[in-house]
Amino acid sequence: SGSDIRVYPYDFISKFEAVNDKIGNMEYTMTFCPKTKSGLVMNRQFKQSNFTIRASGYLFQDNQVLIDESSDTFWSQMLIKCIKGKYAGERIKTFHFVETKWATVKDYFPDALVFTNASVSNKSSKVSSKKEDLNKDNLIFGVPDQKLKSNQNENVHLFPFQDFEDGIQLKSARISSEKVLIIGNKEKHFITTYINNSNADFKAVQNQFPIIMEDSNNNKWDVFGKAVSGPRKGEQLKSLPSFFALDWAWESFYDEVFIFVD
Repeated sequence: SGSDIRVYPYDFISKFEAVNDKIGNMEYTMTFCPKTKSGLVMNRQFKQSNFTIRASGYLFQDNQVLIDESSDTFWSQMLIKCIKGKYAGERIKTFHFVETKWATVKDYFPDALVFTNASVSNKSSKVSSKKEDLNKDNLIFGVPDQKLKSNQNENVHLFPFQDFEDGIQLKSARISSEKVLIIGNKEKHFITTYINNSNADFKAVQNQFPIIMEDSNNNKWDVFGKAVSGPRKGEQLKSLPSFFALDWAWESFYDEVFIFVD
């Protein structure tokens, strides 16, 4: 939010699996499932309620089930919706975030606030900077279809890291009836997505990280989807819910899996 960048190392939050936090008026929960290696930021403000989301201790399809005790509702992290309680079948909103490796944070965002856990050794945070540890678990970036009716199958569009080698790569797709930009880089360990809410054409920008793309109207955009120069300077692109998870986890949750081929 603005210049307030917060970092949640998975090694530190894995003990809790859900950390409730707040930036300004934005109240959210950073969630992480150690089994499916999936992280997701949930909006704690649901209808007229302000949830306190915690790990329930239950699993659904080997993925964490979250609970808001005040409403007695249970939420599937990877389905991003309620699976038990009075809101069963309803989706919870998410906030956009960027998953990356520790080395990228240290090199480009040294002033970021980092969530720590005193019970975890300092050496644990360094694991994420090892390239071999990033790739061995077969993490795949997914964008679930959020505009399906409740009686339709769950669909997800997947983007593997090998499609984002050799510099910043930008791809376009139509997901949830939106024109979507998917942009990432394997070396810096990030893939993210933004809605193209204009008639502009976008292209990737090399060697200017955290700037990652520019459009045909002379705007440059950073990895958080914020215009850092040009006529739209200061504006923020919207994003569809999206996150990384292990390859097998996607197939466990979604009836139709679309692997993007450029």
